[in-house]
Amino acid sequence: MLKANEVYTPEMLDKIRQILLDNEWEPLLGRNMFKIQRDVCLLISGLNELQFRECSRCYRGKIEMSVRVLIAQAFRGLKRIDLGCGVRKKAGYLGVDGMQFPGVDIVADLTKGKLPFEDNTVDAVYSDHFFEHLDIESIGRLMDEIHRVCKNEALIEIRVPHFSGFTNFYEYHKTSFRLNSFAEYLWEEGMFMSPSKLRLVSRKICLVNRQSPKNRAVTRWFLWNHPMEWLVNKFPRAYEMSGWRNIFPAWEIIWKMKVVK
Repeated sequence: MLKANEVYTPEMLDKIRQILLDNEWEPLLGRNMFKIQRDVCLLISGLNELQFRECSRCYRGKIEMSVRVLIAQAFRGLKRIDLGCGVRKKAGYLGVDGMQFPGVDIVADLTKGKLPFEDNTVDAVYSDHFFEHLDIESIGRLMDEIHRVCKNEALIEIRVPHFSGFTNFYEYHKTSFRLNSFAEYLWEEGMFMSPSKLRLVSRKICLVNRQSPKNRAVTRWFLWNHPMEWLVNKFPRAYEMSGWRNIFPAWEIIWKMKVVK
């Protein structure tokens, strides 16, 4: 019988961390908690879903008690970094920035493309409206560094202004982004194929402002963006290649990718 204080192997903990990352779980939000508990229960019990359902309620309850402790143990071992975090570091992440803002954990010049981490040690990378402040050569170096420091299947989430929108036109922005800006890393139809290979999980053009609280007082009234956002993401290439983008400009574009090694 599984026990709450049982010691699990590093390999088992890595598999549980991957489940947490795949479901984008945060301890304060509790997002997807029931699905995560079920997946971890199946992993540590060695049963398939049908067998697990047929187990006695007492047996399932004991496994679930163990799972809660195990999830907390696995979560503490995650190394997740927020690149260019500024003053708004994501909760649960190590903040990395070129300036010592409040909440920044590591000060590093990200324009030089050298991250202060060992190879294959990072579980997840997040960046919120930072890449647009880099030139394209610096972005290439940084993407190679992200690939170097990340473990296989590590989750990368990059949020940047979409080229059509208000947030793109800022004096200190150096690069604009569109639907296939990372095609070279995804081995799609890019100018070249980068050796730092990634796998696309999702990409989304966002018309609704979910990023800037100070502008939300105005953008909250743009109610037409909610249904239009769904339609834009059904036909993203048509949106970017036509005047559609000028009538309904986007706020940002979000990529979620996984490292392939």
